[in-house]
Amino acid sequence: MTIQFFIKAFILYVLASFNYTPQEYTFEPVIGTCNDCVNIHGMQSTSTGNPPPLTGWELLEKNGSIDIVPWYETTGKRKIDPVGFYHTENNLALFYNSSPAGNYSNWAGHPHSTNQDGSLIATRNMLNWHNYEENPVLNEPQYIWQSRNRTNPYALVWHPEDELFYTFYGDMASGGDNDTYPGRRALGMAASKDLKNWEYLTKEAPLFHINDMVEFAPELFKEIEQPTRNGRVYAFGATWHEGYIYLAVGGSADGTDYNLIVRSRDPLEGWERVEVKGRVPRPMPIYYDGKWYNIYNMRADGNPDGRAIGLEVADDVTGPFEQKGQLIDIQHWTSAGHSRQLFMHEGTWYIAFRVVMDEENNRTMRIARAR
Repeated sequence: MTIQFFIKAFILYVLASFNYTPQEYTFEPVIGTCNDCVNIHGMQSTSTGNPPPLTGWELLEKNGSIDIVPWYETTGKRKIDPVGFYHTENNLALFYNSSPAGNYSNWAGHPHSTNQDGSLIATRNMLNWHNYEENPVLNEPQYIWQSRNRTNPYALVWHPEDELFYTFYGDMASGGDNDTYPGRRALGMAASKDLKNWEYLTKEAPLFHINDMVEFAPELFKEIEQPTRNGRVYAFGATWHEGYIYLAVGGSADGTDYNLIVRSRDPLEGWERVEVKGRVPRPMPIYYDGKWYNIYNMRADGNPDGRAIGLEVADDVTGPFEQKGQLIDIQHWTSAGHSRQLFMHEGTWYIAFRVVMDEENNRTMRIARAR
């Protein structure tokens, strides 16, 4: 045997040892303790002394762009709104709100009517994302209280006692032509063990309608002539804490905005309004080391036409929250809206948020990292 043979055999052995076969992305959630993550599955970290910093944030870049997940990289979706992160066996995955490109149809002349679905993507390094092949995973419920296939899941929560994920989605209830559910929006709910297969739990009636919002907070609607005919209700975020699901809900009625927090031990019933001290946070604050942290939209420092994300802190989920100021300039004119997520992964804090890229409402996800 020649020396070349042994060299070639040694190289093949080394390559086999390193196993260069790329590992498959997985989407099955792994539920368990996590000492260096926060807001993953909604879990709370057992680590201490590492709160979200007030300085030192940077926008991640991929190939010279800060648009980490543009809409056209998500199987032709128009939207990419982060809803909730979770761990799998070998990667970090995200449940996000999406809508099919080219499907921006009118409903009663309203320009924002479209099918909005729940979909999954996964990553190992926050930069390169992989789509779940069977997206969308949450789409097209058709029940008596819905007049259009419009799901827009903006709230996702892991319920450790039920061992289920719950998501809350909005739909256009019949536009004033249905005596049982008048108005223009209602909320439904779905459950899943694996985030891939969902069961709709609100088939015969919505979980909430604008009528319920009026009952929760009549003082907010006392000067509105027809809140139940012209109102909307959205879910802006959810968290689980000490046996309760806390849900941020809000919307508008005749042009007047409102925001509430409601809670329940049973997600299908028993919801009650929670009195909040000061401004209602949204999407929902997260708990870390005895404090509640929330990120909010603000004008960028020194740039009245720009937008930024700020941080506020409270001792209780109900506030009051103290605004600490700007964390990151999102380098875009539009607001990040409620589609933003603060989370810790492997000991590092991140903010994932969407921006609108153009007049066609195409969106991208950007990620900021605390250094």
